[in-house]
Amino acid sequence: MQERTLMKRKNHLLAVALSAILVSVSGCGGGGDDNTSNLTDEQLKKSIASGLTKGITSTTNTVTTVAEKSRAIQEVSGRAKLIQARSLAATRAAGDDFDFSDVGGDEDFDPAAALEVVNDIIEKSTITKNGSTYTIDPDESTICSDPDMTAQEIQQCTDLLEDMIVVIEVKGVSGDQVTAATTRFQYKNATFVETDFTPTTAYYQVNLAGSKTLLTDINNMAPAEDKFPVPEIMQGSLRIAADVPNENSATVTLSIPDAIRLKSTSPGDELDLSLAATDTVASLSADASTNRLDLEVGLNAVSALFPDEDAAGTFPVEFSLQALTGKFSVVDQGDDLQITGLGFDTVKLRVDNTEALSLQLDKLDAVLDASGTNAFVRIGKKLNFEMSTTNVRSYLDDSGSPTGTASASVGAPAGTEIAEADSDGNILKVTAGGPLDVTISESGATPISLSVQKDQCFEPDPLIGPMRLVTCPAAQ
Repeated sequence: MQERTLMKRKNHLLAVALSAILVSVSGCGGGGDDNTSNLTDEQLKKSIASGLTKGITSTTNTVTTVAEKSRAIQEVSGRAKLIQARSLAATRAAGDDFDFSDVGGDEDFDPAAALEVVNDIIEKSTITKNGSTYTIDPDESTICSDPDMTAQEIQQCTDLLEDMIVVIEVKGVSGDQVTAATTRFQYKNATFVETDFTPTTAYYQVNLAGSKTLLTDINNMAPAEDKFPVPEIMQGSLRIAADVPNENSATVTLSIPDAIRLKSTSPGDELDLSLAATDTVASLSADASTNRLDLEVGLNAVSALFPDEDAAGTFPVEFSLQALTGKFSVVDQGDDLQITGLGFDTVKLRVDNTEALSLQLDKLDAVLDASGTNAFVRIGKKLNFEMSTTNVRSYLDDSGSPTGTASASVGAPAGTEIAEADSDGNILKVTAGGPLDVTISESGATPISLSVQKDQCFEPDPLIGPMRLVTCPAAQ
């Protein structure tokens, strides 16, 4: 049974850090002037705690409203669920005993309790003021006085909070409410989380260098069974920003302001991860008044190197991506889904210094039109997808041969249209342009080579049988 608060858990020290980071990814503010002279300590604490814990509710509500009304999103969601159901059925038929229900989170982490910890840090504290800058110093003797904690846990909690402060730069006040502020959570003078809110915007940023200082001390304090690897190198930052100009529209953007680097040489936990800086890892915008939704992705270079092992020993695994770009837009009151510039450049996976996976998708423009009885896709810029795999050391399929290979390609010229030919979506038809060319080759299986011309139909899902040309059903 879960405890009521994080401070009662054996890993309560890590919970303090995770709490601050969790709360740093939720919140919005109000509006006003910069007068802080009449702002009391209690009013400041209440305003900041409220700003940190409100959450970006407007963004969530707006996106949900658009998604529920969009026929295009319903069409994509329905086909995804159909494929998922068939995959599950095929897996079970093959005798795979994987438990699909085993997908829970860490039972030792309770978000509600995390918010309680941060509220404690803000509420149970002393405040000093220098102009419009306030410094909150948590009262560790009060926060750490929990009868369910051991003497050692109380001492560890005290040692941790003694070096933690919250610095708030107030930028706007209206009456007795802070309406705009930048808040920095600091440990040993290093900022590990920074947040900011105004009447219509907010951002929440995790600084990895500052986090390393905190995590290192938490790890040093933790008992042996709770220790975790802290990378020797932690650099860069990750930010999520929200812009909510009114109740009908909102945008949330994930970015990497400073290039991220994580490197660990601890035996068994080696890792070398790099992510290039980018303004838009992902950006989601919604406008409920026009039922429009935009999702843009823009991931730059990514590389990761880490070890794995099998019965024969340890081997390196290396992943690399040059770029992932694209934009999805739900338009025409939710009936159309436009895809613009979707592509990934040179995705590679190397296992034991041998290429195990290669992916390439040239930038694609297309539109899914779900306004009529049968949805259809129109390709605006040619489709060209290539994939090849080698099951090196059975890494991709632990039940398959280590020499097994597979490849697939899908291509179609600009102007090609593919429509549902039956009410269930089991049969598709090339209604314009073409041909649609599909090739699939796998060790030990009959190769598939399909060229679907205009006015021809095919079954698209190899999970229910080989992809093949079929007789088109009678017009409905």
